[in-house]
Amino acid sequence: MYVSRSLKCSLSNPDISIRLVTALIFVLLTVCSGFAAEYHVDCINGSDDFPGSKDKPFKSISRASRVLKPGDKAIIHPGEYHEQIMGGVSGARDASITYEGMDRDKVILRGSVLLNNWRKQGESWVHRGLKPITLVNSFVMVDEKVMLKRVDKPTQLPPGSFYVDSLGIYVIRLPNDGNPNTDHKVEVYELDFAFNSGNRWGGTAKNWIVLKNLTIEKYGAHGISSQVDKPFENTNWLVDNLNIRLNRQAGIFACGDDWVVKNCSFTRNLVHGCQINGARVKFENNICSENEIFGSSGYGGAGLLIGPDKTANSCVIRSNEFSRNGDLNVGFGCGLYLEGRSFGNTVENNNIVGNSHCGVGFFGSSGNLVKNNVIANTGSDKRQGNVGAFVVAHSYEGAPTQSRANLIVHNTVWKCPTPIKVLQPSEPVGQQEQNRFINNIFAEYLFLTPIHPDYGVQTSNNAWFQAKSDIKFTKENLKGILDERIGSTEEINRFRGQTPDLVAPEKGDFRPQKSSPIVDAATDLREAPVDKDGNKRPCGKLPDIGAYELCN
Repeated sequence: MYVSRSLKCSLSNPDISIRLVTALIFVLLTVCSGFAAEYHVDCINGSDDFPGSKDKPFKSISRASRVLKPGDKAIIHPGEYHEQIMGGVSGARDASITYEGMDRDKVILRGSVLLNNWRKQGESWVHRGLKPITLVNSFVMVDEKVMLKRVDKPTQLPPGSFYVDSLGIYVIRLPNDGNPNTDHKVEVYELDFAFNSGNRWGGTAKNWIVLKNLTIEKYGAHGISSQVDKPFENTNWLVDNLNIRLNRQAGIFACGDDWVVKNCSFTRNLVHGCQINGARVKFENNICSENEIFGSSGYGGAGLLIGPDKTANSCVIRSNEFSRNGDLNVGFGCGLYLEGRSFGNTVENNNIVGNSHCGVGFFGSSGNLVKNNVIANTGSDKRQGNVGAFVVAHSYEGAPTQSRANLIVHNTVWKCPTPIKVLQPSEPVGQQEQNRFINNIFAEYLFLTPIHPDYGVQTSNNAWFQAKSDIKFTKENLKGILDERIGSTEEINRFRGQTPDLVAPEKGDFRPQKSSPIVDAATDLREAPVDKDGNKRPCGKLPDIGAYELCN
């Protein structure tokens, strides 16, 4: 049903009967409440010359974006949409503009084109006639596993590389000199991003937008792009149940003020799964996995990056999975990376597992509360570099800003190379600005690294269980490493010779058993009144150390 936007909901005849007035008011209120329009988009059966009705849908999402007004919705039918949405207007409070797919796995916005008609030219293969929007963002993907490296000349290409010119002529040479027409699936990243919400690159700044039930994949820049240095211009987006994957840079770059991102999957994007630059963002029940999996991006790959600007504050990062992010050999892979001048964020109830270098990194970010998280199997046995469950350092973005006043409580750390790695601060950290670790479990780690008393980190009442190192230490690699054979503190000695007695940590169950020494062993903290399961602390006489309470 379409309702004219020129409809005026008013009454003009003062002599009409009371009964008729009542009936007319009811009808008019009903009509006005249905003022929002609903359009349909179908890339298979539609046409952009159609009116966008269910029977005569638009062909493109871009066409719908030009007619949607506050409160309107575009219902997107299954199909592959090779386009990027640049324009459109803002929605309004209680009247968002909505783009909703009918099925997340079948409504696909794709920035790449699949090609199998390459022409042989010497050791290389050539394709003409493509129209990449931005050459710098145009890339070639092989079998959804390998991104070819760009070279500056179209001749004598090494295996695993490509060249593109301003006319859209591509020259490629596959690894092992494979045939792109028969041996491999070769896709060219032709478009920059699916949705551009920033006032840049010809897009328009927009507020109150809903994206729901979509797959966004294989764009040359980001899946969703906003004006990163103006988060107040792109506010109140709801991103719900999206699959954002295989994009050349970040899945979302970056969330603005008051965004809600939930139930999404950010997988195998080359840089970060998602970046937050706005305030009061809620990032909940998402999966961020295998980002930066194709090799080092040059930036480091994180499941989620918060910052680097002070505009990234007061966000809640809750009940997400951050797993297997980061290149295993080079770069710096991190589950969560809190960067620069960001501050005052809450990170709680997350599973942070299998990331290549670091679970949670504080690189200049301050005043954050990190509680009730499980960090497991993160990092390697390398003792050099910033490898550990937690890394406390200074910012590498602009003027160095030291991490201060972060509170890390009631987390469970399992099988990470070292629990806490602290880098020398770039600025002095005052006594009231110390980063504090309290009531955390550190178990099955390989070794301890020293925490210098002047480096701005204090630990108290954590459960340090004896290292399970299979490293053969020598005099040389013992240098600078603190483990049980070199030195210890009263806190580290507290649980010496004991085991944490968790239910089934190898199967992902880190709850304590009744026999566990961490039960009733924590200090009471007002910042962590409930555990990871939502149980009220304490269940016993005192809270339990770690992310979980024993409550039965």
